[in-house]
Amino acid sequence: MLGRSYLVMGRAGEAATAYERASAMSGGKDPAIELDLAEALVLAGDPGKQARAKGIIDAALAADGTNQKALWYAGLMAARAQDVETAKAKWNKLLETEPPPEIRQILVEQLAQLGVAVPDGPGAAPAASAGTGAVTPEPAAESSGRTLRIAVTVDPALAGRLKPGTVVFVSAREAGIPGPPLAAVRVSSDQLPTTVVLSDANSMVEGRNLSSVDEVQVVARVAFGGTAVTASGDLIGETRHSKGAPADLNVVIDKIAP
Repeated sequence: MLGRSYLVMGRAGEAATAYERASAMSGGKDPAIELDLAEALVLAGDPGKQARAKGIIDAALAADGTNQKALWYAGLMAARAQDVETAKAKWNKLLETEPPPEIRQILVEQLAQLGVAVPDGPGAAPAASAGTGAVTPEPAAESSGRTLRIAVTVDPALAGRLKPGTVVFVSAREAGIPGPPLAAVRVSSDQLPTTVVLSDANSMVEGRNLSSVDEVQVVARVAFGGTAVTASGDLIGETRHSKGAPADLNVVIDKIAP
C-alpha cells in the first residue's frame, strides 16, 4: 500500500524502495508484487535498474502473455530503447485484450507516434461533441447507476501553463484508496472549460464502480506527459462526492504537482 501511495503521488523512486522491501519479504515469489516493483523501477527511470525491471516483465509475460500491465511496460521500455518493432508488437497485443477506453486511447496515440494507424474498435471512447467541449457519454452512461456531472475549469493563475492538445484525465476513485480509478474519461486541454460525465458505465475494473463506494475523490489532471501516472508539473484539481449528494459538482484545476 505504501508503494501504491507513492506511485499515485508521482514519487516512483520511493515506491520502488517500498516494493523492494515487499519483494524481499515475499522472497520474490509474489508475481503481483514483482510486477508492481517493475512498474516503479520503470517509472523511476534509474538506468542501472532497468535490466531488472525488464527481467520481471519478461517473466510475467512468459507466465501470461496477455498480462495487460506487463504488455504496457514492455512496450514502454522498448519504445524508450528505440526498439520500435517490439514496442509495436507489445502494444498491439495489449489492444487485442480490449483494455478500458481511456487506456485504448493512450495506446492508439502511442502507436500513432510509431507510425501505426489503429482503426476504431471495441472499447473506443466516444468523441467530444462539437463546439461545446463536453464529452458525449455512451447512450446508456447517464442512466447507468451512480452518475456524476463534473464541471472542470482552470484557475486563471495557471491558465498560462496550458499547452494545446495536452491530455486531461478526469477520474474518480474511492477516497483515500490508491490504485486504478473506479471511473475515468479523457479529454483535451483545448476543450477546457468543459463538463464531463462519469457513471458506473465508465467502470475500469469488473465489480468496482462508483455505486460500490460511499465517498469518491474526483480528480482532474492536465497530464503533460500523457500518461496515467502523475508527473511533476502536472496541473491538478480535486473534490469529493458522497453517495446521495447532488450529481453536479465543480473541479477547479488549481495546483501544480510537486
